[in-house]
Amino acid sequence: MYLQELELPMHLKELVGKHIEFFKSKERRVRLKEFLTPDDGENAILEKMLAVVFNVPDVNCISFLLAHFNAFAQGDDTIEKELARLGGTKTTQ
Repeated sequence: MYLQELELPMHLKELVGKHIEFFKSKERRVRLKEFLTPDDGENAILEKMLAVVFNVPDVNCISFLLAHFNAFAQGDDTIEKELARLGGTKTTQ
């Protein structure tokens, strides 16, 4: 279902399955679709998923780091919690 909605090829079914929590959110899927291009491979899609989580307008590590640093400096742990919830990192209590 998510593959069709995002117009992704069937060979990416495993990627969607591994990150099902990400794809359950309609808002995240809509944002991801804005980034996707027809020739995106698995790595490109993963990077674009990070852009959605970090809520940045472009797909690059500098943007991800700046967004994370800004949130940390402001005491906002939303990104950290989202990454942990989606399986991107582990947090300590």
